[in-house]
Amino acid sequence: MNLLIDKNELKDLIGEVVRQELLKFAINFVPYVSDEEMKDIAKCCSGEDFTEDNFINITEWLGR
Repeated sequence: MNLLIDKNELKDLIGEVVRQELLKFAINFVPYVSDEEMKDIAKCCSGEDFTEDNFINITEWLGR
C-alpha cells in the first residue's frame, strides 16, 4: 500500500509531534507538589502579591 502526503502536511504533522513530545519532556521536570505544600505556597505567595511591575516582558529580547 502506497501512501502519498503533501510536503506541507508532513511538516505540520512533524511539528505537532515535536510540540507534543516537548510538552511531555517539560512536564517531567515539574516536581510533584503535595496538597500540604500547595497550602504553604498559597499562604506566602498569592497572585495578589504580584503586579505587572514585578515582571519584565522579554518577548522583545526573543525577537517576537
